[in-house]
Formats: sequence, structure tokens, C-alpha cells
Amino acid sequence: MFRTSWLILLITIFHQVSARTLNYEKLNSTLFPLARCNDGSTAGMYTSTTIDSSATSPRTFVIYLSSGGWCYSKATCDARWLTARSLMSSKGYKETEDVGGIFDSEALDDSTVVWINVPYCSSDGHMGNSDNSDLGFEFRGHEIVKAVLQTTKDRWGVGAGDVVVFGGASAGARGAMVHLDYVQNHFFNESEVLGVLDSPLWVDLDPPDWSGKEGLLKQTAAVYDVAGVGEYSGPDGVVTEDCSSAHKGEEYKCLFGEYRMPFVRPPHLLVSAEYDSFQLGQDGLSLPFDDKSNFYASLFGHKMHSVFGALAGSQALDATFYSQPCYNHAISMSSKYFQTMNSGGLTLDDAFKAFLSSPTGFTDLTSYCNEGFSACTADGTKCSGE
Repeated sequence: MFRTSWLILLITIFHQVSARTLNYEKLNSTLFPLARCNDGSTAGMYTSTTIDSSATSPRTFVIYLSSGGWCYSKATCDARWLTARSLMSSKGYKETEDVGGIFDSEALDDSTVVWINVPYCSSDGHMGNSDNSDLGFEFRGHEIVKAVLQTTKDRWGVGAGDVVVFGGASAGARGAMVHLDYVQNHFFNESEVLGVLDSPLWVDLDPPDWSGKEGLLKQTAAVYDVAGVGEYSGPDGVVTEDCSSAHKGEEYKCLFGEYRMPFVRPPHLLVSAEYDSFQLGQDGLSLPFDDKSNFYASLFGHKMHSVFGALAGSQALDATFYSQPCYNHAISMSSKYFQTMNSGGLTLDDAFKAFLSSPTGFTDLTSYCNEGFSACTADGTKCSGE
């Protein structure tokens, strides 16, 4: 145990030191006038590459959407503006940013990769398209994603032989989840499109009665309306026809992981902790857990396990599933990407490498703990490296 801890520490230190530096640029507001943040400021992207526009295929384009929750009412959006303005405006963006985790992975040949990180300033899971005058904010996540994709395609001539890795973490993963088929069908149909979805798998489990919380499914329904997602469904939107047909009258479910993932077609890596700390937090739980919180968290873990199982059996999948019996959330841009292992001794970076080496077919790299939250997470017995 002592030796393993020191090894994990050394790996973590190395990757923290070697974090990748990306350069910021605003999106072209003339070409993409609607690619705007909540406050109307022009959105942008961070990029880094050692190749130039004349480089030939095969090249890999990693386009990653950033995390940051969302808002879904005047009260929640006003509070977000007061406490998290950097998630609603581009005005404070720095000229460079240092990012780690997947951006520091050796799974790809750096000499052939364009790295793109899309900062989050639309508060809609990167999926809205609305100027909501009642709330006083714009929700243009879909337009920002489209602008980044078009800019990438035009600048580097992405085409046959190239690989596009489109993904994100947390809110970014939910945005990538609902856009992945759109990315393949409307932008890069000559290229190989792969998804990396870190923690979009929200599960439909009512919050405990004692929490006073409304639950993520109700939040999702509100965002669907507030951010104008439903107005842009169909061929040029994020709600696909097969999903909307399956949930007619409840199309907002097509933004919710448990209900949307069965309709995601391009090959993808789906990632979640068994005890997703964000979802449990939104359900009213916070550490240290008492007995009733431990009980609810255990129910949640069983639900997560069953949803992964249902997805695996729902259709012929081109997917790699990776889970940890851990209490964490969206670790793909942190040192935990290299550090935290599941019960099989695999890190998320290991799963990413396995997915890239064999993206078609189904690969199950999940691991679970059926002994309950307190037994599964205590002292790292089931979650190495936490």
C-alpha cells in the first residue's frame, strides 16, 4: 500500500507539472453572430497544436467541452451571475490556460493532434439556443458548439482519414452526448468520429423526501424550455427524431443521460463513478453521510449499476464503458484521470487508450461494489487512489 501510494503521487506530480498550455481565441462574430455567452459577449475556444494547416491525414482533433453546471430559472440564473460570472461571460477569459488530465494523455501522437477546449459560458449544458428576455440572458450553447466545429473544419480541412474525438466532462459531457450524432452527420461525415463522455449518465432516481430537492430530471425539463432546446430539435438540433419519438410528450428526457444514451450511435467511451458526487449533491447529500444518506447513496449506486447494464443490453453497441466504485465526478481534466483506479486496477487513461485502440464493438471496463456506500468507499478499499 505504501509503495502504491508513492507511485500514484509521483504520477500525479509528473502530470501536474506537464499540463498542456492552450491559447485563447474569440470565435468570429461576423461568421457566427449567435455564438455568444449568457451576457452577450462573444464566445471562444482554447487551442494547442504542433501541426499546421498543411499537414496531411491522418490527424486527430480533440474537441472537449468544459464543465460547470447550469441554471434553469430566474432565481438560479441570477444567483449564478452573482457567484459564478466566469461561467456566463467571456470577458474575464485569460489568453492562455493550462489543462491536464486527458489533455496530457500519451494515448495520442502529439505531433498529429489538434487540442481544443471549449470554455463554458452558456449555462445550458452546451445545448441551448434562445434569447430568453424573461430571464435576461441568452442561452447559445448549441450555436457555440456549431461555431467551434465549423472553425475547426475550415481551418484544418478536416476530412477523410482524420479522427475527431468529441467529448467533455460533466456539463460538457452532456453537451457532447446530445451533439455526438449531429457532429458526425453534419460536420465530419468523412472522418471517424469518436465520443468521450465523462459523467453525463444522470439516472432517474427521485431525491430522498427529506432533502427538499427537486431532482435533476425536473431541472432538465426546465432547461429544455428555458434554453429553447425544444425549438431546435430535429435534423439541425440536439433532440434526435428517434429519441423524441420514444419520449413523445416528454422530449426533455432526450437531454437526460439514462434516456438519451440508448440513442447515441457513434463509437463512444462512457464514464461514470458508481457514486457520482455531483448527482448525489444535487439530491441533497453532503459528506459526512449519516445513516439515511448512506442508505440513499447505496440505492443510487445500485441504480447506476443497473442503468449501465440496461445500456449494455439495449442494442449492438460500439462503446467502451468505464466505471469506478468511487465517490467522485468528472475526473477527466484532473490528476485523478491518471490516479484513480477501479477494482480492475484501471485508470481512466487506461480506458481511453483501450477505447482508441478498439473503438468498435463493446468493451466492458466497469467495476462496482455491492456492499453499500460506506463499505465501498471507506479507506479506499474499493476505490484505489482517491
